[in-house]
Amino acid sequence: MDTLFYVLSLFSFSLGLLNLGGFFFLKNQVKDRGTWSIILPLIPLLFITVLLIIENYLEYRYPNKEFTLIMLLLEWSRITVALSWNFITYYHYALNGMEVFKRKSVYFLTVLSLLLCFLAGLFLFGKSSYMPIIQISVVMLFYHAGIRGVLILRKKRRLLPSTRTALTVAIISLIIYPIIGIGDPLGWRIPYLNPAKSLWIQGHPLYFLIINIPFVSYIIKGARNVKRIIPLPREELEQMKANLSKRENEVLTLLLQGLTYNQIAETLFISLPTVKTHIQHIYSKFGIKRREELFIAVGKQPM
Repeated sequence: MDTLFYVLSLFSFSLGLLNLGGFFFLKNQVKDRGTWSIILPLIPLLFITVLLIIENYLEYRYPNKEFTLIMLLLEWSRITVALSWNFITYYHYALNGMEVFKRKSVYFLTVLSLLLCFLAGLFLFGKSSYMPIIQISVVMLFYHAGIRGVLILRKKRRLLPSTRTALTVAIISLIIYPIIGIGDPLGWRIPYLNPAKSLWIQGHPLYFLIINIPFVSYIIKGARNVKRIIPLPREELEQMKANLSKRENEVLTLLLQGLTYNQIAETLFISLPTVKTHIQHIYSKFGIKRREELFIAVGKQPM
């Protein structure tokens, strides 16, 4: 079992590290403004994986010792991951034009996370029996982010690729994380796993490996777009615009301002199907398929 743990941990860490590099590359190459936000939970997840490998090794070498500092760093990292996913949900709601960015809610969750970090240190070093309360609170933070992320589907709008990727990870987390996150404080035991070791520690490498799969898919698709689409020269861009109708140029201007299809329809006093038809004509004339490709082609950052 330890061999499998190390193999999964090292493989998921390597894949996560590659994904981190991919996201850093894409965030300056594609015009999807949500790309950089996915980096936020990925960094502490990588840190958690390294800490778990170290802790597992130390427990094997020194079976009668407790490594409180490592346990504390693990709890802090989990809290950071939970806070990151909550920030992402609020950020992507605003990014897709569904609501204004709720700064007060993010500030509240940040203060709550700092409080949990403080109490985790207090309880761990004080050998308190209240530590499961912290673990359950962190899981609830994950639930808040995951459920809020899934509810974005009710809006029935065209979502940015980064939003769809974050949503996929949210759904995976809602399925897997209750088992590995709440199992320890509730004393759950899973067949074929070591009952003497934390369920969360044994389950994290598999969880991290699974959520890396949507990240890989996003990076590959983004890299293909970067390779295929390049900014047009000014003369060619002006010629492209000249080939558009007056109404298509108006729609293009609003698209480049970051407006949603509904907002464009309201601004120009036309129906939503008419907006979609104009946009398809624009994409066809530019030789592209998606909005992010349009931003790359015109060399403009969405507002």
